[in-house]
Amino acid sequence: MNDVRFDPQRDAAIRTVLRDEVTASRTGGSLRRLRIVVAIVVAGLLALGGGGYALAAAHPELFGPRAAAPDAPTSAPAPESSGPVGSPIVPTEEPAAPRSTPPAVAPSPSPLPMAAVPRIVTPTDGTTTPGGAITISGTGTPGSHVYLTEYCTLAPPACTVPEELGQPGQPQIVVGADGRWSTTTSIVPPQTLTFRLAASAAFVSADGSTVGTGSGSSPERRFTVTGSAG
Repeated sequence: MNDVRFDPQRDAAIRTVLRDEVTASRTGGSLRRLRIVVAIVVAGLLALGGGGYALAAAHPELFGPRAAAPDAPTSAPAPESSGPVGSPIVPTEEPAAPRSTPPAVAPSPSPLPMAAVPRIVTPTDGTTTPGGAITISGTGTPGSHVYLTEYCTLAPPACTVPEELGQPGQPQIVVGADGRWSTTTSIVPPQTLTFRLAASAAFVSADGSTVGTGSGSSPERRFTVTGSAG
């Protein structure tokens, strides 16, 4: 707004012009002329800035009563919500189902080894051998240990107890990778005797205990050993 002070003399001049024009219009002057004069006066008021506003305030009879300013719109209070405050959180993606961990499967134990029944190859059944070092050999499951039981067919005192070969504390008879085994024993009877021989087998751990399932006994093999007394 222009900072123009109100001038009483200028106000009196403008008021005189307006009064004359209004009187002339009332006595039959042209309506068009009145509009031109009013436009000129309004332009002058706008040019006067603050002085024009002061003139209109001081002489309301010239311009008529001021139009009441419309009431400022009032915003209606938002309706109270009966529900929970805020909007619910809507997930954009469905939650993934938890993955079920399969139960741990215990490894199946390794099958225990099973030794096959060993077979005696020598001495052959029914042979006669001079007393001394006798070689006993045969076949079996590779890696298994062979146990021999040898005893004579005569009653004591010629034969007392069977002789066990390949037992703990004795030389071990182990079947080789080729499936063959062999051992040597000394038989020097005082007289000619017939012997029976049988074999069995089992797998043995490092501490000497058997592992898995041992075999049954092989068929007996008979052989004769001549003694020094004939």
